[in-house]
Amino acid sequence: MAMAPGWYQDPFSSSGYVRWWDGQRWGASTTLPEGMAPAGPGIPVPLPPPGAAAAGAPVQPQVPVPPSSPSAPSSWQQAPPPQWGAPQAPAPGAYGAPQATSGWSAGAPYELATWGTRAAARVIDVIITTVISMPFVMWVLWPSITAAMDAVSAGGSMDAAMQDYVAQLSDVGTSTQIAIITAIITFFYEVPQNVLFGRTIGKRVLGLEVRQRDDDRNLGWGAAIMRWGVFTVGQSILSFFWTIPDYLWPFWDRPWRQTLHDKAARSTVVPSRGPSHR
Repeated sequence: MAMAPGWYQDPFSSSGYVRWWDGQRWGASTTLPEGMAPAGPGIPVPLPPPGAAAAGAPVQPQVPVPPSSPSAPSSWQQAPPPQWGAPQAPAPGAYGAPQATSGWSAGAPYELATWGTRAAARVIDVIITTVISMPFVMWVLWPSITAAMDAVSAGGSMDAAMQDYVAQLSDVGTSTQIAIITAIITFFYEVPQNVLFGRTIGKRVLGLEVRQRDDDRNLGWGAAIMRWGVFTVGQSILSFFWTIPDYLWPFWDRPWRQTLHDKAARSTVVPSRGPSHR
């Protein structure tokens, strides 16, 4: 049976104070019974119970007599256990933190990476993969380069040699080989890092992580491959007609601020929160 509202021995202290019980939970009001000195250190907060001020009647604390006292009434019961209220909120930036109401992360249940930091991280990754790809691309282009050099050496004009070189670059076979080399290198650069560490080198430099949207874990292999594949295939087929909308998509996407390849993998990019959750 619920305990009636009133003043009861403070379950949080053994200093002689009493605390107001409103019938459902303990209040912040504490005081000492009249004529009683505190048994230990403490600062009372003598606030009247709700409604007392309106009634104009002073409220005297009602202190139950301990069971060991001879005058203790038979109906005396121990005060109910403290009710601590709502669970403690997660630390700022943690997965499941209170919903953001303003800024870039407005509407999302946790903080999201800004567009600028994501773009800067991608630039770093592109530079790295370009450097890695360069020897392989040069190997594919070397016949065209030597042909242009030979034409100039034989007395041909530089303009004509460059036109022939550009025409060979536009050849379907050459373009396909370069696209395949780029796809292989970006796959082995991006996918394992996202699965094992939750971030590529570019995101590590900018303090970002790629997470599953709904449970804040590193991407699995399937999601990481999907994320890489949607971006890479779209870029290979449509070039900047895909790349530009993909990277501008977070500006109007709500609430997750996802790119198109994020949507395909159900992923989000967030500020780094320490060691991997996986």
